[in-house]
Amino acid sequence: MSKSPITLVAFAIAVALFTLPVVHAADIELSDTCSLADAIVAANRDIARRGCASGDQADSIILTSNVELDASLPVINSHITIEGSGYAVSGATQYRIFAVRSGRFIINNLLMTSGNAGDFGGTLASLEGSTVTINNSIIESSWADEGGAIYHEGPVSIRNSTIVNNRAVLGGAIRNFGSILTIDGSHFWNNKAGCRNRIGTCDHYSGDGGAIYSRANSDIRITNSTFTGNSAPETGGAIFAFDNLSIVNSTFVGNTAETGGGIIMNRGLSPVILLQNNIIIDSKGGDCVGIRRGVSDNFISDGSCFADFSGDPRLGDLEQPEDGSPAYYPLLEDSLAIDTGQSCPSSDQIGTRRPQGTACDLGAVEYVSAEIIATAESRATASRATESICIVTTTHSLNLRSEPNGRVIGGVPKNTILSTITYSDGWYQVDFNTAVGWISADYVTGKGSCEHVSRG
Repeated sequence: MSKSPITLVAFAIAVALFTLPVVHAADIELSDTCSLADAIVAANRDIARRGCASGDQADSIILTSNVELDASLPVINSHITIEGSGYAVSGATQYRIFAVRSGRFIINNLLMTSGNAGDFGGTLASLEGSTVTINNSIIESSWADEGGAIYHEGPVSIRNSTIVNNRAVLGGAIRNFGSILTIDGSHFWNNKAGCRNRIGTCDHYSGDGGAIYSRANSDIRITNSTFTGNSAPETGGAIFAFDNLSIVNSTFVGNTAETGGGIIMNRGLSPVILLQNNIIIDSKGGDCVGIRRGVSDNFISDGSCFADFSGDPRLGDLEQPEDGSPAYYPLLEDSLAIDTGQSCPSSDQIGTRRPQGTACDLGAVEYVSAEIIATAESRATASRATESICIVTTTHSLNLRSEPNGRVIGGVPKNTILSTITYSDGWYQVDFNTAVGWISADYVTGKGSCEHVSRG
């Protein structure tokens, strides 16, 4: 008997689903018997290594204390997530911290400090075929010839992170070598190009891209970020871009170079350029050089790159949040950057919804007026007051009883809304028509602080 086409198709689908690869995962926790180096080997090879549990394809390495390297770590070549838990990994000014080749690497909530690589990527070298994501982390005080903090040939994404005090000849913080660099909600501060030495004062050796240096066939995509005090002796105090460049709702303050203290675009063959809703001010060597198209609604203090606004945008002092998240410049209440942008992201660097006013604000952070704050606080107070009380609505006509399951002293109609007094073992005490009694919790819906009934 021949099989029907439907049966054959169903069988084929079942076989395909059965043979789909399953992504497993193991948690490898560092300890006295499980070092970071051994954990990487265990994750790379999916084997147990000394005191480290065996990896299982996509693995998480969990730090339980600070780590200082006394040798180079193994190259990452699998799918690994580092859960830093706020701890630090130090290169001890002698070693690059991480290198990735043909791997997928995620870093969460980790301080990376004092990395050193004579060639490239003082903290991280991401080689061809690799993908790296860095979340809620800090990279500081690292050095290399190219990319003091990061050198990458594969895509790198940086979110809600701080990159500070890194040094290199090219790309004080980052050297993008022909790939995609995505930055969101982050702060780049005091990174320096033109530095052949890893400590002390830079000798002003020739160099470009104080924060970022990007070669041909590269993409830079920056949103909701702040660049402060980065420098290069030649070009691009904050950014030197040779090819595709997108910067949206970001703030650049006090960056320095001989040419293009803020941003310089050394145009490739046909670069894609978007410069929108930004603030670029107080740059030595010019705020913006080489960008002639793809610009809109920018506040650039020297009026360069076809700025819509120039002069003083009225920023407050640099603010460092108490939780250690990236620093930012707030807009003052009389800033001309308020309500003058278009097509902004849905939120800003610190998570405030955009827009707060009639239109988007320029720069990394949205202005929130005292009136909006007062209204929000009032609503929050009212919400807290409501949520501290359990409000119930009857779904049936109920008896009002003298005590839980006690004698009937009255009745409560269906769809009556009541404030509860207390709860006891399936019964709510309520006040109805000046009579205090008990109703069954099985036949009400609740709002506010009601833990024992379905939510209305």
